[in-house]
Amino acid sequence: MVQFASHRMGALMLWCIAIVMTFALSSWRMHDVHVRAEKALAARAEQVAKQLSNLLSIVGWNLDITVARPIVFTTMRDPQLYAVKVLSHEGVLEGQRRNAKGGLEPWDGQLIEKTVQAISTISLNEEKIGTVEVYLRVSETAEYVHEAFIQEIICFFLNFSFFSFCLLLYLFKCGYFPIIKKNIVNLFKKISNKRSKNEKKHFKRDGLEKFLHKVHAVCDLEQGAKYYQLQPEAMYVTAELFKQTFANVPMILARLHTEKNFNDLLYIARLIEVAAPCIGAYTLQEEAIKIQETHNGRDSFESNLSVESCINILEQVLNELAYNKKNA
Repeated sequence: MVQFASHRMGALMLWCIAIVMTFALSSWRMHDVHVRAEKALAARAEQVAKQLSNLLSIVGWNLDITVARPIVFTTMRDPQLYAVKVLSHEGVLEGQRRNAKGGLEPWDGQLIEKTVQAISTISLNEEKIGTVEVYLRVSETAEYVHEAFIQEIICFFLNFSFFSFCLLLYLFKCGYFPIIKKNIVNLFKKISNKRSKNEKKHFKRDGLEKFLHKVHAVCDLEQGAKYYQLQPEAMYVTAELFKQTFANVPMILARLHTEKNFNDLLYIARLIEVAAPCIGAYTLQEEAIKIQETHNGRDSFESNLSVESCINILEQVLNELAYNKKNA
């Protein structure tokens, strides 16, 4: 048994290592794609800046705004370019950048997007007479990076499926499936029991929250609670309301149990569980809880006994309330 457990643990460890390594490899490849995309963008910017500086160097002897402007406008026809700026010794000679809508605007020194910059020198007879600055948007590579990201996700899930299939095949060959099935069934049972307990715990709270939400606009519940504490005779009102509300419930419980209508039966049992403590009938509350615990969708001796006991105690409570009203 210990040997089987060690084999199973070893298989799980190998599976975890394979998944972690696959994830790390995918992450590294994504980083590499991002770096290569930025390098390609920078090389593109340097190429455009070099071409533009060579063109301006040809007319460097007469470099002014009338010469630089048409060249810059022609260069900006490329939609990949975000901004182009030509500088001389006196300052910015000409510059254009794109606005949020993609239109051209005069250079104002503001870059509203993340860009890659390239600078090239304008020379005349090996003498520097100016520079060219070219800016490309980083978002130009977003589509390429997104496609690579999707491919890596698909590759990771394929690897994950392959390694998981190998693990399941190994467990099946070694006869671990019955043990795994038993553990899964026990886990689902624990979750189901926990959920049913939470439903019971939250039944009172949820019902109270809905009640408070409805009556808060017309009733002062805090003042009502204080009056209930200062005036014990208010208990008679609560008892009378309980008696009138649950007067026909014993007959209804018996009919629902005979018809095997378990959903409505459990619903009424939850109502009794909530209402019984209001008049101090804690024994009745315990019987209502037993109904919910013993009724699991099928008829049984315990369920029959719990329903009969709850009906008898509820009839005793109702009779006691009626007797106390006559003698009050």
